[in-house]
Amino acid sequence: MEDPDEAIGWANALDFGPVCYLYTRDLRTSIEGAERLEFGTVNVNNVGGGDVGFPYSGWKPSGLGSSWAGRAWQNTCAPRTSGSRWGTADRGR
Repeated sequence: MEDPDEAIGWANALDFGPVCYLYTRDLRTSIEGAERLEFGTVNVNNVGGGDVGFPYSGWKPSGLGSSWAGRAWQNTCAPRTSGSRWGTADRGR
């Protein structure tokens, strides 16, 4: 999909929001996309996720709450995890 606004609209229209993946070569697009996407985890140029040492939660009716967080925190925040990867996997070249 060429239009980022259309892609984000389609993604946010889903009923669930545990994790999503955004691929781009533009840093501004990655930051703005990660902020606008309604998902608990946003991976940019990265298929990782779930192996994190901080609160992890889906948005919308996804999941049963956040891991490693108290109930008060769950009721007042919408946690998000964002990950990104830039450059090549072979950094020796």
